[in-house]
Amino acid sequence: MNKKVLSFIIASLMMVQAAYAQVEASVDHANLALGQSLTLTIVLPDSGDKPDLNPLNANFEIYGTSSSSQMSIVNGKTSSQSSYQVTLMPKNPGKQVIPALKVGNDMTAAIPIEVIQGGTVSGKQAAGSRRELFADVSSFKQTTYVGVPVVISLKVYIAVSVANLSLEQFDIPNAKFQQQGKSIQYQDTQGNTNYQVVEQKYLVTPTAAGEIIIPALKIRGVRAGQNQRGGGFFAMMDQQPFVISSKPLTLKVKSTPAGVNPMTWLPANSLNVSESWSQSSHQVKVGEAITRTITINTDGVMASSLPELEFSKPQGVNAYPDKTNSSDVIVGGKLRAHKTFKIAYVPTQAGKIEFPTTKVEWWDLKSDTMQHAQIPATSFEVISDGKTTASAVTANTIEDNKAVASQNTTAKNKNSAPKSIWFYISLAIGALWLISVLALVIWWRSRKNANQTPQEVINKSNPAQTAIIEKITTEKEALNAFVVACKNQDVQAMNKALLRFASLHYNRSIYSVSDIKDLNNRNAKLADLIEQFNLALYRDAKFSHFGEFAAEISVLTIKKKAVKAKDKSLDEFYPR
Repeated sequence: MNKKVLSFIIASLMMVQAAYAQVEASVDHANLALGQSLTLTIVLPDSGDKPDLNPLNANFEIYGTSSSSQMSIVNGKTSSQSSYQVTLMPKNPGKQVIPALKVGNDMTAAIPIEVIQGGTVSGKQAAGSRRELFADVSSFKQTTYVGVPVVISLKVYIAVSVANLSLEQFDIPNAKFQQQGKSIQYQDTQGNTNYQVVEQKYLVTPTAAGEIIIPALKIRGVRAGQNQRGGGFFAMMDQQPFVISSKPLTLKVKSTPAGVNPMTWLPANSLNVSESWSQSSHQVKVGEAITRTITINTDGVMASSLPELEFSKPQGVNAYPDKTNSSDVIVGGKLRAHKTFKIAYVPTQAGKIEFPTTKVEWWDLKSDTMQHAQIPATSFEVISDGKTTASAVTANTIEDNKAVASQNTTAKNKNSAPKSIWFYISLAIGALWLISVLALVIWWRSRKNANQTPQEVINKSNPAQTAIIEKITTEKEALNAFVVACKNQDVQAMNKALLRFASLHYNRSIYSVSDIKDLNNRNAKLADLIEQFNLALYRDAKFSHFGEFAAEISVLTIKKKAVKAKDKSLDEFYPR
């Protein structure tokens, strides 16, 4: 009786408020589930006042506001109407009232709604009630161990046109949360409603025993309004924001079983170890490689948790392990992983080689018992191929090189003359390579000041350094001075050092860099560099090839040494 009286009073108050209300207000749907949002639309008066939303905070969360305008022309008269949209999410289930809101000097009418308890409504029941949007979080198991990941699936069911879906950030204490791959989309029918489903999978890995609560996941977006008005621009203006929420999910987390070493504990729903060899025959020749492949396949554990197997190397065998290959994949809502080891073995002597049993200890999550997976021992018979001896296989490259070096040292006869030619040529090539690297470094540093004008470069000349250059008496010192000048981008010092170097190099007086160009008329690159250098030296042109110039001049010294080495070797062939 009291409930009827209370309902009558509330209805009477609402009628009284409605009678005095001057502002129209409505909701897109009055029956919804907890975790679902609704849109309150308020038609604004001509005064342009906006509604006071503070009374909504008691029982609703305000997720967004927007405004829109409509214009119409009837019998030549133009009229406009503005509206204000508020996206609301109820905080509690049950019958509720959106309170009257003040808009300037006017009031809206109170609007009754009914919120169904989300915990008592399943996805199919919600679909049966023709919900347009809802989210669901599920897991294949609700109990796990510390460190054992659980696959969580978030599904968003969509029966209307939506856009800009996004998941609000959230936190799960005592757990690691990882997204697995990209979301997938498919069609699903529940009840009499066809849905487009967007599904995203996650891995939740507990870090502590107890309970882990995955909070209600909230998804934001926009959807088309009730009045499409023919689509296009007007449909775009009629978009409404929404927020949907999933139900919380609780996982029970057990600690590591007593007596089990947490460092070596390997929990899984299933685990198997397989082995294969590159050949089916158990007979192999000395020096012939055979490859062993071992794969661990698991269900319910990540590949990063799988152990690094240790393999013994039989005596008389060289082992060459390959890089480990591993991956994770979710199949049917279950986590599966594999890890593959590959090792190449090369027998170095005839006889029998044995590979011992390989064991993997793991914890069966289904039976809560310790299990063992193993690969049985195997053996191979190594035979000699009649050509390769064991000592030949085991001899390493270093020993071979020492033997060759020893022979080359002791064999001092005229037949070594051809080798001396290549020795000096190799030295020349190596020195050329080093000079090129040095020139590259100089060129790279020179780019820092590449934007300087030629006059600025010339003004950097150091008179003291110029005096030192004039006192140089060896070709090597002159070359070093030229390289330093290039590094400093000192054009005047470069000119002095280059002339000094050329005089010592050619053993004649050199008065200009053009003389160097004439003496190297077959070197087109050097001639071009000298031409550009001359323009920078006398016509204030820009010069930025300092590194290349240093390298080309350095090559002249290398070539000179190579010619001398060749002449010396020829003297050994043809004594004078």
